[in-house]
Amino acid sequence: MFFQDLNEALLNIRAESQPKDESEDVFIQYKFKKTSSYTNTSSVGPDGVKIDPIKREEIEGKNLIIIEDMYDTGNSMAKMVSNISAKDPKCLKVCVLLHKKNSDNQINYGYKADYIGFWCPDSFIIGYGMDYNEYFRDFRHIGIIAESAIEKFKNWDKLFGLIL
Repeated sequence: MFFQDLNEALLNIRAESQPKDESEDVFIQYKFKKTSSYTNTSSVGPDGVKIDPIKREEIEGKNLIIIEDMYDTGNSMAKMVSNISAKDPKCLKVCVLLHKKNSDNQINYGYKADYIGFWCPDSFIIGYGMDYNEYFRDFRHIGIIAESAIEKFKNWDKLFGLIL
């Protein structure tokens, strides 16, 4: 949802600027890559992060921006940035909606995104595209999941199956 809203804002800016020709316009290409770094509320650690393959021809010589909903432990971001940087982009920036105030991400990586929407507490965040075991993504708001909901939805898919 963050990407969708950000994209809409960029399209509005582009429409308002009314470029006169190609030299004044910006052409955007999107590539979506899935990353996963959690089981329930636990990080899988740096070695457990999974990321879709990225081809050199998608990256080399291009100006890139990674759009991410949240910077949390730093494990996923470190792997993505390393993987992409190794393929020689012209420029690489990172935009996150939420940067979690997590002491581990600062101690282990000392990283701060180039563009940050908001700083958030070190709690498990759901809604606005962020999920807990694939639930709560559809909330139009952002919230902290209650301990009772964490317990209730821990094995929910095993009880009722997933809707595809």
